[in-house]
Amino acid sequence: MRNVAMIAVLGVGLVLTGCVPDSGPVAFAPESEGAGDALFTGTLRITEECLTVDDGTHVVIPVFPAFEARYDDGVLTFGSEYQDGDEITLGGGEAAADGGIPDDWYVPAGCPDLPLWKSGPYLRPS
Repeated sequence: MRNVAMIAVLGVGLVLTGCVPDSGPVAFAPESEGAGDALFTGTLRITEECLTVDDGTHVVIPVFPAFEARYDDGVLTFGSEYQDGDEITLGGGEAAADGGIPDDWYVPAGCPDLPLWKSGPYLRPS
């Protein structure tokens, strides 16, 4: 019985710690909690180093919830599929930079020094 309990605890620990991708051009956080309720609409820009969104005045690095977004072969899937040059609207809010990047977030090393936008859950268009 003790072995079964230990295996269950280890399994849960692996699931909780292994949930954020750690490579590629897209920034990820483990969840969307605390993302805020603002909207940011702009043009998606994807390079080999970093994914950004540009609204014509501001450029941000969106940090997507790992369980709700996926990136594969130049396509971001976040409710819908998006490619470089597509318009995207993100719920959420700007993440405070004064505390640094949380340890459980992945932000690509190749990203420029831009504000981070913590994206909330996918918003279905009305």
